[in-house]
Amino acid sequence: LIVACYMSRDFREGVESFLAKRKPEWKGE
Repeated sequence: LIVACYMSRDFREGVESFLAKRKPEWKGE
C-alpha cells in the first residue's frame, strides 16, 4: 500500500510535468 502511494504520487507528478512541458519535480512521496 505504501509503495503504491509512493509510485502514484511520483507518477502523477511525471504526467503533470510532461503535459506542462516542464521537468518533473520528484518529491519522493
